[in-house]
Amino acid sequence: MIVPMKKAEIAVLAEDRERLLASLQRSGTLMLIKTTEDALAGDASGEDALAARTEKTLRLLDRFRQKHESEEVMHPAVDYGTFAAADPARIELLKTIESLDEEIVRLKAEGLTLSAERVSLLPWSDLEIAPAVLGRSGSVVLHAGFVPPARLASVAAEAASEGAEFQTYGTAPEGVAAVLAVYYEDDTRVAELLRAAGFTETILPASPEPIRTLIAARETEIAANAAMLLEAEERLRGHARHKLQIELLNDQAITAGERKKAPVTETASAAFIEGWVRSDRLDALRKALDDAADVYELGLSDPAAGEVPPTAVKNNRFVSAFETITDMFARPSYGEIDPNPVMSIWYWLLFGMMMADVGYGIVMILLFTFLIRKMRAKGETLKLLKVLKFSGYTTVFWGLLFNSYFGASIGFMDWLRVLNPVEDTMLLLGISLGVGVLHIFTGLLMKAANNARKKDYVAIFADSLAWILLISGLAMLLLPSLVTVPGGDKIAAAGKWIAIAGAGIIVLFAGRASRNPVARIGSGLYALYGVTGYLGDIMSYSRVLALALTSAIIGQVMNQLAGMVQGDAWYGIFFAIPIYLVGHVFNLVMGLLSAYVHTSRLQFIEFYTKFYEGAGYEFRPLAVQLKYIDVVNDANN
Repeated sequence: MIVPMKKAEIAVLAEDRERLLASLQRSGTLMLIKTTEDALAGDASGEDALAARTEKTLRLLDRFRQKHESEEVMHPAVDYGTFAAADPARIELLKTIESLDEEIVRLKAEGLTLSAERVSLLPWSDLEIAPAVLGRSGSVVLHAGFVPPARLASVAAEAASEGAEFQTYGTAPEGVAAVLAVYYEDDTRVAELLRAAGFTETILPASPEPIRTLIAARETEIAANAAMLLEAEERLRGHARHKLQIELLNDQAITAGERKKAPVTETASAAFIEGWVRSDRLDALRKALDDAADVYELGLSDPAAGEVPPTAVKNNRFVSAFETITDMFARPSYGEIDPNPVMSIWYWLLFGMMMADVGYGIVMILLFTFLIRKMRAKGETLKLLKVLKFSGYTTVFWGLLFNSYFGASIGFMDWLRVLNPVEDTMLLLGISLGVGVLHIFTGLLMKAANNARKKDYVAIFADSLAWILLISGLAMLLLPSLVTVPGGDKIAAAGKWIAIAGAGIIVLFAGRASRNPVARIGSGLYALYGVTGYLGDIMSYSRVLALALTSAIIGQVMNQLAGMVQGDAWYGIFFAIPIYLVGHVFNLVMGLLSAYVHTSRLQFIEFYTKFYEGAGYEFRPLAVQLKYIDVVNDANN
């Protein structure tokens, strides 16, 4: 149900401002609103920056976390005192990890540089002279460079023709390493000729040591760099055990930031706060105020005309899981009926009808129960996993009625069978359309209930009951021509008059907003054309048949393929098992995706469009923000 809201106006002494906000956040009772230009939010840039730092650090620690660490360590529950305490050790831990990360980044960059230098020196490892000797040496000039392999012969020939010495060494991506010795007086001319032939000069380190000595030195430095890198990573891996402290720091920073962003109107001596509070949480609000201040003023009032309070819903464990489906469409408006209790039942039944297999249903129950516990999911993710888990039960139910167990039938369970989707296709189509009619009628009754809340009693008959009469009458009129039923003529005759009664109410009252009788009847006749839309909506439920039939056929085909591979030999089962697994996993995954999408579509388009306004916004009180910590145990709440 939708919980009534109260508007709270709170005044405290200026010195109690921070205690008030902390207490309100701890209780999670008040959604603050900015009602005046004087209500200013504080600067939370420091907390936002700290949260960003912790997020980066947590991503880093995830790479170094030991795989055997328990989920309880990863997703803990803490008491409020621990959560609220500002522990400087956590900041120091964060700085230490950040420093280690910077050191690791630096060492990796140095390692890459050293490796690149070593690789660049390798082609020159057989060079006997020290690189410092290169250049002019007496009457000779020595040039080091590279020559593309395809042009090596021409460069060597050109050097020989000019009386220059040409010596090759190792190879590199740039080409073949070579040293050219040219007389000083011929250097400019010969070097120019050889450059044109393909010789590209390079610069080697001006070292008095041979290249092989430089390579050995680089290898020593690389080994030392690798050792330091390994040590830094081991230290970081050790800090990964304290990931909880960084997670706690992250949630603390986000929580403190939310508190600082709270809109508060301040004067020299007082602070004023306004917000929405659920009517079932008024005692908790008063307790939060008592804990925060000895002197305060609290004013409570109902929403004024023109004010739109946030929407908070309160449902049982089953229905609350399906709230995520409604919220994907739109949050309920504050003044309308909560659709979740009704929608959840329909979603639950339709999803199971589309899957309709006992084996798949059992797998869904076990799989999503495991994921809920393993992932320690929260918020909308937890709700969605629960929806899929709950839908596993209706999948089992419909699977029993269809006698389907991983696409196969079990003989001794045939007494429960209502129909076979493959053999009784038309019967399943009729059931699907019948379910669709009931689903749409439920939507029209919800519309009637909303109009009853508004005390618009004419709308109850004109916009809801009239359409139920018209559609029911048309169904009774057509039923005997489609299916042989006892007393078909009487049913058709009654259906004709029921349809006429519904159509008459629509024609007379659909255009009731107009005072002109002619325009009123014209609007009513035009509204009557909407019956085609209802018929189209009803036909949309044939997708229930399509998905149930598809799932059944694919399951049977996979079983037949596996049976063909298995044959009569005892060892054939080993070849058939992969086909069973792959085939049924594929069918289950595709079935889940299709059932989720199409069941949601039936709610959003065929059901909600009949009555649902969905113009509300979420009730989000100032509260402790938990992203990594599962629960904050608080004796006060």
